[in-house]
Amino acid sequence: MGWGGFAFFFPALFVTVGTIGLGSLFASMAWAGIVRASATTEHWRIPAALYAFTSAVFLDLIGLAVLWLIPSDLLNYEVIGAPLSHLVWSLFLVASFVFVTISMVLARKNVGPAKDAVKSGSRALFVIDVLGFVWFFASSHGMR
Repeated sequence: MGWGGFAFFFPALFVTVGTIGLGSLFASMAWAGIVRASATTEHWRIPAALYAFTSAVFLDLIGLAVLWLIPSDLLNYEVIGAPLSHLVWSLFLVASFVFVTISMVLARKNVGPAKDAVKSGSRALFVIDVLGFVWFFASSHGMR
C-alpha cells in the first residue's frame, strides 16, 4: 500500500467507523421514536429524512462488505490512476455523504417523533464527513 495509501486509509476509516457507529445510534433512536409513536393513538408517517439518513449509514456498512468481497489480487489494481480499493471505498463514502446532505435538507421540513434524532444525527455525520475530507486533503497534500 505504501505511505500514500495511509493518507487515504485512515481518514476513510475514520469516516466509515464514525458513520456506522454514531449514525446507527441516531438511526436507532429515530426508528424507536417512530415505533413508540405508532404504538400510541398518534400515527405518523415515516419521514423521508429518516430513510435518507438510514441509507447513509447502511451505505458505509455495505461499502465495507463490498471491500471484503473483492479478491485481494484486485484490491491494488489501478483504475483511473487509483487502486480499486480506494475507488470503491470512495464511491460508497461519497454516496453516503450525498444521503447525509439529503437527510439534512429533508429534516428541516419534517415533523414528527424522529425529527430531532435525524436532525442531530445528520449534523453529526456531516461534521464527521467534513473532518474526514479535511484530514484526507491535509495528509495527501502534505506528503508531496
